[in-house]
Amino acid sequence: MSETAIILLVAVVFLGQIVLVGALLWWAKKRDALLRAHCAAAGWSFATAREGRRSVTRIASPREGWELRIVVQRSAGGQSGSSTRHTEWRDPSLALPHGLSLLTLDIPAGKAADVERFAGMLGGSLGQAMLGRLLGSMAEEVPDLKAVPLDGSPALLMATPGAEDALRPIALHPALEASALPRSARPAVIRSREGLALRLHGAIRRPDQIDALVALGRTLATALRASEN
Repeated sequence: MSETAIILLVAVVFLGQIVLVGALLWWAKKRDALLRAHCAAAGWSFATAREGRRSVTRIASPREGWELRIVVQRSAGGQSGSSTRHTEWRDPSLALPHGLSLLTLDIPAGKAADVERFAGMLGGSLGQAMLGRLLGSMAEEVPDLKAVPLDGSPALLMATPGAEDALRPIALHPALEASALPRSARPAVIRSREGLALRLHGAIRRPDQIDALVALGRTLATALRASEN
């Protein structure tokens, strides 16, 4: 291959990458614009911001008090693809005075002993540092999680001492299985000093999936309040 042909080939590849990046940026802006318009129509606030290596999209209902966050955490090196993503809906009005409870549909109750053993290993400084990035102040509670018996469900319910009933009233709620969210995006349900939260892996941005997560959060929050009144 001649030197001229090599130069042309490199130029074509380079231009192709520029076009691809431009297309991705255009789609991201269009996607955010569509989601912003959807939120405005629903009466929700919408904001995006960079917080260090994190990109955070916040959707909230000032009237109802909940907030949904879409978080993309880039690695220190910033290489393409080296990021973690999660989406979380939270209602702080259902905060516990202390303790932590966790309900997951993706880990069967039969794995409770393994999960307890793993949680106990996270009490050291390294484990707490790792968890702190994901769970914030909840990290210190994780080593004390124990399985809570839950008849009639294959889901795993765990809680710290004194918080065994924090999620029990909604652990068998039919909305958990009937949610319009895809099965690959089923959230974990968490209740802590920060409120009731639904957290899932991945950054969902489709309006219908945002609506499904909000609807599930509202339904579970309403049921939990009713059980405690």
